[in-house]
Amino acid sequence: MTISIDLSNFRDITEGDVELEAELFNDFISSFEALLSELEKADGSVLREGVSYKKSAHSLKGLAANLGAFKLAQYCEDAQDASTEEAKAGLLKSMREEFAAIKVYLLSEMDSLTAG
Repeated sequence: MTISIDLSNFRDITEGDVELEAELFNDFISSFEALLSELEKADGSVLREGVSYKKSAHSLKGLAANLGAFKLAQYCEDAQDASTEEAKAGLLKSMREEFAAIKVYLLSEMDSLTAG
């Protein structure tokens, strides 16, 4: 699977601060995993205390876009608009696969950041 991520804006913001980059990578991974797990467990349109599937998908889209993972952000946007359980399931699968590849990439980036 080809990784679809552009860290150039992210790196402009962090100004080469490797500790900050590693911290933000970790935050992205843990936040995305938690929200994605909620979506996968969703039964109907409401997830927890009134938070909708659509709102959670929107939050995932923001996380992905802010990092520069635009393909993942597009899957999340499509999930926001999905109207059938079949469409949601297919998009969740695509999101999970893309996130898994990005996670491996980010963990590798963190290893190289801390090794240097």
